[in-house]
Amino acid sequence: MRGTLALWLVLGLVGCGDDGGTSGAGLGGSGGQGVLCNVNAGSGSLAFVDNSIAWGLGAITGSPANQALAAVDLNGDGYPDLVVHGYADRMPVDLEVPFIRVLLNVEATGGGRTFVDFTAESGYPGLADDSSTEYRAAHFAAFGDVDADGDLDAVSGTFNSPSAPLDAPSYAIDRTRVLLNDGEGRFSYAPVSDISPESAAGVASISLVDIDLDGRLDVFESVWYTRSGGGSKQPVFFGNGDGTFVDRTKAYGVDGAAFRRPGFGTAACDLDGNGYPELLTQSYGREPNMLWKLESDGFVDLGVSSNYAYDANQSFADDQVFLCWCQSNSGDARCAGAPEPAVACGAGLPSWVWGVSDQPENLGGNTLSTVCGDVDGDGRLDLFTGEISHWWAGESSDATNLLLRVAGDELSFEVQDRAQLGLDWVHTSSLWDEGGLYTNMADFDHDGRLDLVVGASDYVDQYLMLFHQLEDGRFEEVAASAGIDHPCASSPVVADFDRDGDLDLVVGGSLWREFCNEAWGGSATEPGVPELRFYENRAGESSRSLGIRLRGDGVTSNRDGIGAQVTVVSGGRAQLRELNAGHGHFSMQDDTVLFFGVGDCETVDSIEVRWPTSTLETQRFEDVPVGALLEITQGAESVVSKLP
Repeated sequence: MRGTLALWLVLGLVGCGDDGGTSGAGLGGSGGQGVLCNVNAGSGSLAFVDNSIAWGLGAITGSPANQALAAVDLNGDGYPDLVVHGYADRMPVDLEVPFIRVLLNVEATGGGRTFVDFTAESGYPGLADDSSTEYRAAHFAAFGDVDADGDLDAVSGTFNSPSAPLDAPSYAIDRTRVLLNDGEGRFSYAPVSDISPESAAGVASISLVDIDLDGRLDVFESVWYTRSGGGSKQPVFFGNGDGTFVDRTKAYGVDGAAFRRPGFGTAACDLDGNGYPELLTQSYGREPNMLWKLESDGFVDLGVSSNYAYDANQSFADDQVFLCWCQSNSGDARCAGAPEPAVACGAGLPSWVWGVSDQPENLGGNTLSTVCGDVDGDGRLDLFTGEISHWWAGESSDATNLLLRVAGDELSFEVQDRAQLGLDWVHTSSLWDEGGLYTNMADFDHDGRLDLVVGASDYVDQYLMLFHQLEDGRFEEVAASAGIDHPCASSPVVADFDRDGDLDLVVGGSLWREFCNEAWGGSATEPGVPELRFYENRAGESSRSLGIRLRGDGVTSNRDGIGAQVTVVSGGRAQLRELNAGHGHFSMQDDTVLFFGVGDCETVDSIEVRWPTSTLETQRFEDVPVGALLEITQGAESVVSKLP
């Protein structure tokens, strides 16, 4: 049936322009139904069904470590496919249970949709150099059209761990590579360029983004520690438009010694609304996160001034490392009133060093993921960070949290009070750990409000958490009541896989630590089996949404519209979304279709697209009917409904 659904419905042009207008986040709703409909008329609750078996994922297991997922349309049929990575070394081509999978989303026998294995046919794993029996070590990927031919290519990352033996195959040989798509989901290597360096690097995340708005996608990487133990530079590579890239890290000012941090995640989004993306590095080891803003002479780091680097709580009075130092130096005035430590000092804890450990730049968090989105509906992009934190590090250690953009010309965020917002975690012991490795967001119940997802993993009692945004802007954690029971969750990705109008979740699993092994049915002698699960959303049965797919011209903007900001006004209320490609730890990637919940509205008042071009070309359409997947082509005179 897919081939017969090329029904194109002109939905009404009002105007388009290229005068560099803004995203229109504060647009009024004067057209269509206006305030006569209720964009906030969602289902009132979230409901998912575990349909993993029906979707062909019943035999797809996780990896010993965390999985990395991408939900992207590889063959251009309009349906998101699934690319699955496990963190492991090279994979034999005949491995019975492969840890790299390319799964195509196809029509199922008897109706509906399902995934089928397309790994070998896709060529995505790519044979290792000088081998016909092994695939290269590939741990995650970001997808975008890097050669402007109309399909999604892959920038496939390899994490060369600095602790790996020098003779380990992946460390000694394999590198991050670019793979070009032929339009049908079959990949081949692009020529080797700067993005595949001779020396190994612990690349932990990749975001595809057009940094200089020249119409060609660039790459921003996050890199882990070096073998010498210090932090790494966080490189930027500028695209040539043919799948090759040039290292511009030094030229853009992000190569200095002060900016070498252990990076574990990336994000790229236009936070100040000027059209140019900011680049965000999530730093580990309590070191400051970095927020790069492009100025006339290169990037400047606004991490500290924007409050993204770390939160304002710098008290180390309950830090067990500090208390252990005081135990050995009880007469020091700085330890006055310090209680006895609650740990066995010297049991693997780091050392306390005055002038270092007590400084703000070492009292931040262990940040692994950041996702951007307008959570409070004020027309400005906010940040939701994922953090690993431990009871013994004390209150100064940053926790997984929401950072709301502050109004004004200066780029600044306000770190929220988790308890007040309903974002607190339940601790089952006083000796708690929080493994906030992954964060994502989406409007799952179509009420016009973004909900928040945390892939919590690695530690005791860590499960996927789903925070449903309520009418008053607070949140309620509802994963279990919504039908999601997923321990040690990794890389939760969001897409409308069946194109029924609501957003589904696919979540990976991990055996990284003892609890995770037990939670997935393992024991001391037998490993558990972490499952890749498909949680199908039921929101489409009770409320409406609008899906928008963008098509750039491939010259002044990239083909996929990555970096575009879209504002939809319905029922007099504006919603802002930005299209991104790869965020957070090991580069989660969602479907490139942007979704807007519109409650009971049958028509949206307006749609405005600000394209990622040097002129910030803007198009606007009014009185657009809801109920189909819409496609907006840069410069076109109308919005088109295209099924799927």
